[in-house]
Amino acid sequence: MHNEVYLKLIEDKKARDSRIGKAVKQKRVRLLLSQRELASILDVSRSTISGWETGCGISDGNLGKIKDFLEFEMPCGENCNLETAVGSCEMSDGTRDALLRLEKIATSIVYLTQSVLQGDKSISNGV
Repeated sequence: MHNEVYLKLIEDKKARDSRIGKAVKQKRVRLLLSQRELASILDVSRSTISGWETGCGISDGNLGKIKDFLEFEMPCGENCNLETAVGSCEMSDGTRDALLRLEKIATSIVYLTQSVLQGDKSISNGV
């Protein structure tokens, strides 16, 4: 009898982890983030993100980070900037920090893209 209860608990956790993993991947892809970028934002390893997305290895200790990520929505719609979002939302410190890191990444991408389009040779030389 105990084995049946244990097996049921394991099956329930696997189903939960699979649902959470699919949701994490869908949101990450919608936000145009790589696994590495999301890992940096949430302060976990890339392999942790991969594990979440495949439904493996979602520890109870990471559920808070996952919840913050999945629940975050831009308050002024998808066309609003992160500065507006961070300033107008109630959110945990972890989510606020993650958004500010995301803003830095986005700013760097814009700068690098503009530099490449303008033919800035120092970018390709690693300067």
